[in-house]
Amino acid sequence: MFPAERCTVVVVDGGHLYEHAKGDLANLRKLVDVSTPRSHVLIVDDTNQAPVAQAWAEAQSEGFAVQDGEVTSPYADGNDSPFTEEMQWSGLPVQETPGTIVDAWASSMAFGSYLP
Repeated sequence: MFPAERCTVVVVDGGHLYEHAKGDLANLRKLVDVSTPRSHVLIVDDTNQAPVAQAWAEAQSEGFAVQDGEVTSPYADGNDSPFTEEMQWSGLPVQETPGTIVDAWASSMAFGSYLP
């Protein structure tokens, strides 16, 4: 609706599968002004999840994002084990994709920005 508008804060907080995180990082980049350094803040949630961490590391190694810092969760590090039963949230099963249960609620997050 507003193609000229650009975001100053972008939060990647989607699915925990590699493909989801990789796609979110690529698609959300379209919403910022990468031609102006530090015109935005990029926050990547759940970097303690291996697939998200992989997508985030690749974004940096491929040169389209940079990490300025990280907020780590001691709880996430010590309690990042899969749930053994299906969880319910608002009456709905909590799942990444049908049949795949979310591994953990606690998270760590990185912050930085997209590069030109």
